[in-house]
Amino acid sequence: SIGAREGDFKKGYSSLDGGTDGTYALIDKLRELEPVRFVCEAFDVSTSSYYDYRKRCRKGHSEG
Repeated sequence: SIGAREGDFKKGYSSLDGGTDGTYALIDKLRELEPVRFVCEAFDVSTSSYYDYRKRCRKGHSEG
């Protein structure tokens, strides 16, 4: 069930301390397995903040 899966994410997240960029990077990996909206909600991150992070990452790579 979704509730059980959400609990699993939050349980695993509580032991992590990667900072905001680390959280976004983890969401980046998990989005291959679950919808972005669900993963962001599990990490208490707004989807707009996550997508802003992705835009910043793309800009950083294209300026190099």
